[in-house]
Amino acid sequence: MCRPGGKSAGWRDRCHHPGECAPKDDFNPLFEKLLAADGLVPGSPVYIYHVTAQFKTRADRPGNAIHCQRLPGKYGAVVSTAGGSGHEETADYLEMLLRRPGAQSAGRIACTLDDGPVPGDAELLKQANALGVTLVRAIKEKQEFPDQIQQQEKLREYFRDVIIKRKDRWDREYRYWQGKGWL
Repeated sequence: MCRPGGKSAGWRDRCHHPGECAPKDDFNPLFEKLLAADGLVPGSPVYIYHVTAQFKTRADRPGNAIHCQRLPGKYGAVVSTAGGSGHEETADYLEMLLRRPGAQSAGRIACTLDDGPVPGDAELLKQANALGVTLVRAIKEKQEFPDQIQQQEKLREYFRDVIIKRKDRWDREYRYWQGKGWL
């Protein structure tokens, strides 16, 4: 695993050299499926004002996707449910996970389910259906969300400088950026 605060550049950059996350588990095949998808719908119930621990263990892994802006042209929508509160903050986090690597968010559902089961909640089902239609339309029409694109361009400028500064240690990312014509 990439050790935070490690003294060795080898440990610090362990996930950058091979171009994939170093631990051998189910993450890399899952990430390949994510890259192949047209639409992404990250969702989580809220546990103490955040996504579940199981979700977070995967969400912390794709540094390469952020550094290399691996999701441009992808679209997503987020879903966050809570028993009481924290659903908006969790939805904000989920949207950040989409947008940092270059995807655009077509919307969200963030709600509380505080009074028991909601399977027949007509209004919530109507909102979920509308969000699905919005996401599919964004994908088909290649809709652009100018404020998100502007934020992503600023982030790309930042990572351009980071990639150039670390080109000797992050050679794979550097070559990726060259191939994209971003350097």
